[in-house]
Amino acid sequence: MPTETTDGRREALRSVIPVASAHAGLWLDRFLNRAAGDAPVRDLIDSVLRVIRRPDGYDRAFARREAALQSGELGLDGGFDGGATRFWTATTQGRMVVGIGAASVRETAISLLRTWGIPFLPGSALKGVAAAMARRSRGEWAANTAGYRTLFGDHQHGGCVVFHDAWWDPANHGALPLDLDVMTVHHAGYYRGDNEAPCDWDDPNPVPFVTASGAYLVALSGPVRWVEAAGALLANGLAELGIGAKTAAGYGRMTLVHKPTQREAERRTKAAPLINIGARFKGASNANDLVRLILRVQGEGAEPADIRTAAVELWRRDPRFWRSWVKNATRTEAERQLIGPYLDDDAGKAPG
Repeated sequence: MPTETTDGRREALRSVIPVASAHAGLWLDRFLNRAAGDAPVRDLIDSVLRVIRRPDGYDRAFARREAALQSGELGLDGGFDGGATRFWTATTQGRMVVGIGAASVRETAISLLRTWGIPFLPGSALKGVAAAMARRSRGEWAANTAGYRTLFGDHQHGGCVVFHDAWWDPANHGALPLDLDVMTVHHAGYYRGDNEAPCDWDDPNPVPFVTASGAYLVALSGPVRWVEAAGALLANGLAELGIGAKTAAGYGRMTLVHKPTQREAERRTKAAPLINIGARFKGASNANDLVRLILRVQGEGAEPADIRTAAVELWRRDPRFWRSWVKNATRTEAERQLIGPYLDDDAGKAPG
């Protein structure tokens, strides 16, 4: 008896069609109908990507995750005293595909968050890009150096920096950041090693696959110096090497830009009046006004390091003037405490 060819789906699911609220991962890996006489896989994938939108709850989940990483409530400091989490936004320059060789009912796959069906960058892939870039260098992060082993780990010890999964940033986007692409194999027998020479009359074999685009929130945790070093290596690696598959064809190139945390943004806002305060110094005519400005910003909760930086800027503009200024009997104790700590430096420069 002839055997009916099916795609393994239950008959009850054959009439199911994708809707805007459907899960993209389930549709791409479970519900695509490939029975005889159906449309080509390319058209089926395209129809799914046209209809499905990002899940309603994803925006809230993304915001909660980012807030948790920023707050440190989960102990995301890399396991080190004084550790911190730094953030970047990685934006695709074209298209990328991560996880193309993973198990799939199709010939190709793509890494999607299981819960949401949204593309993401696995932390292991990000770490691999940074490590690959480090191995190309000749400095302190080169392969087999102490810096490389400390940053990325080895068979005995883990690395000191945690590379978190990078979720897609849904800001200002409506549709899923997924696109249909096609690679065409012209000489399948030759590439399989069937001892067949590639010929002009070989039949091309188009293979549809799904690619991703958009911006992704990259987060690294650990000792600050090492996190910043890892971020620099990752930025160069994403720009030069790319991430995922088909990088030789230009896929996977990304631009990495630092993203201030809420605390960093608040700190910058509070310290904004002090920017270039040294350049505004004009001697006795505005010295009092600038000192009062620093004290006002200090009272509004600016970081001590920013207050100190502003005071040092003023001091270095004219140390002799400030030595005389601080001795004036009309100076308040707060004014003396702001400028006074630098008067004992014989070299005429504020310390460190």
